[in-house]
Amino acid sequence: MKIAEKVYAWVMDTFIAPNGCEVAKVVTENGVTVYVDTSIPKDAMQALHAKMKRHLMSLLDPSIPEANAELERLRQAD
Repeated sequence: MKIAEKVYAWVMDTFIAPNGCEVAKVVTENGVTVYVDTSIPKDAMQALHAKMKRHLMSLLDPSIPEANAELERLRQAD
C-alpha cells in the first residue's frame, strides 16, 4: 500500500449505511468526527463549509480578544 493510501485510510474510513448510501467517517485535526454521504457533490460541500464559516464568524464578538483572534484565524484560512 502506498503512503498516501495509508494516510487516506487512517484519516477517512468509508462504510455502507443502513439506507444503502456510502458514508465517509472523517476525524479532523481537532478530534471532531464527521460522517459525510460520499454522493454529495464537492461543490455543495464547499458551499456548505463557506456558509457554516460565515455563520460562525457572525457569532463571534470582535471586542473580545479571544474571539477576535479566532476571527483572524478564520479569515486567514481562506
